[in-house]
Amino acid sequence: MDEKEAGMSRSIPADVIFHRSGSKYRADPPAHKAHPNTKATVCFRNLTGHPVWIWFPQDFLVGSPALLADEDRCFDFNLAAAAGSYPYSAYVVGPNEFVEGNSPPEIIIDK
Repeated sequence: MDEKEAGMSRSIPADVIFHRSGSKYRADPPAHKAHPNTKATVCFRNLTGHPVWIWFPQDFLVGSPALLADEDRCFDFNLAAAAGSYPYSAYVVGPNEFVEGNSPPEIIIDK
């Protein structure tokens, strides 16, 4: 993954990057976090070349489900959500494949 793919050239620093890795799609944090996340948000970057549907079960992020085209998008935490690990789903439209991460991908909320 080069610097552009890692999201270093975009204006919104991403917390999670969706990208293609070999024959699979992955959800990974960027190699270098460009900023501390001082707001109660999680920002996603879609570099798959296809739209990606994301679902946040248990309403830990506000705005689910959501379709990400070739864009960056941030979601606010549900402030009522307890600290913990929250699995989510990301589905790549076109190739009809789920994004892999921590099997399933997850967001950790540490309050």
